[in-house]
Amino acid sequence: PLASRVSLVGVVLPLLLGILLGLALEQVAPELLPHQNVVTGSLFMGTAMAITAFPVLARILKERGLLAIPLGQLVITCAATDDILGWLLLAGVISFSHSGSLAGAWPALLFTGLWALVLLVGLRPMMAQLERHYRSKRELDPAMLALVLAGAILSAIVTEMTGVHYIFGAFLFGLALPRYGPLQRRLQLQTEQLVVTLLLPIFFAISGLRTTVSVLQGPTMLLALGAVLVVAIGGKYLGCWGVARLAGLPARE
Repeated sequence: PLASRVSLVGVVLPLLLGILLGLALEQVAPELLPHQNVVTGSLFMGTAMAITAFPVLARILKERGLLAIPLGQLVITCAATDDILGWLLLAGVISFSHSGSLAGAWPALLFTGLWALVLLVGLRPMMAQLERHYRSKRELDPAMLALVLAGAILSAIVTEMTGVHYIFGAFLFGLALPRYGPLQRRLQLQTEQLVVTLLLPIFFAISGLRTTVSVLQGPTMLLALGAVLVVAIGGKYLGCWGVARLAGLPARE
């Protein structure tokens, strides 16, 4: 119950503050949200404020040895719930931005929901064969690993075609995989090296190349940057901290 309350407030408060910030920036510096629909830009801003960097947080908790204690488990549970809510928000906002209206966003969300049902209900028994294969062989051979990666790519393509971001499709495929601990650890072991040593640096390099720091000049841009930082940090921190304190969690935790 505590994790669900913290997660909910940790999404809703930053979302609302981000939307208000987006509406304010549209008035002060409209070039920062260059979109024909003011609502779309504000929704993107709110969603960006609400999303949690789940892989980064999980890595920090793991390296600090906090995953084995109740506080670390509470934090990772909250983050996982926030991650799901964040992806759902992102799917809705992207669909809305493509269609320009709430009515136009429903088909993309509906088809994505149907694909989620296909994965999580229809194909779940087939996914269980992966667990049985691993239990019998005690290893994940290259063919099975290739099938898993191909399934994630296929699911990403499906959601991209329906009008929702392809990352959401890969996320859904990950939810459909068996929750068998040894199999998950083996999948993580065989993919982590590629992801950490190759894909993660490429991701940060592309993000860095797309970031134009030189535009942060003048008082208006600096004030906008400060406002974004205050909302991004304050919305998450104060929302989660306040609910946790009301539930009786010590201030230091």
